[in-house]
Amino acid sequence: MDAGRGGNEIASAIISILRTILEEHPNIDKICLWSDSCVPQNKNSFMVTALKILLFEHPKLQVIEHKFCSPGHSIQEVDNIHSNIEKSLKVCEVFSPPGFIRALSKVRPSFMKV
Repeated sequence: MDAGRGGNEIASAIISILRTILEEHPNIDKICLWSDSCVPQNKNSFMVTALKILLFEHPKLQVIEHKFCSPGHSIQEVDNIHSNIEKSLKVCEVFSPPGFIRALSKVRPSFMKV
């Protein structure tokens, strides 16, 4: 089974995470989400509907604020890490899962705990 990255799949994943958080912290009355400005994944009717359903399911929850980064102006740490991983893997040979973990741990040792 392939995991998609469309609006429906992203909304489902976020709602699943938020439900877990709300189960563990039932007194939360406000949630603030930050997303990039990717319309197919984040700025769409799937996400709005899913968040609206979450509000109905949890009456204590009063506000869901969804903020968006300016398109083209956000630098996310995850993008930087992916770039560094690609560069690191180009200069080494990996023959096993432990070798892969060793290669990853050398990318940014202070940042990554494997």
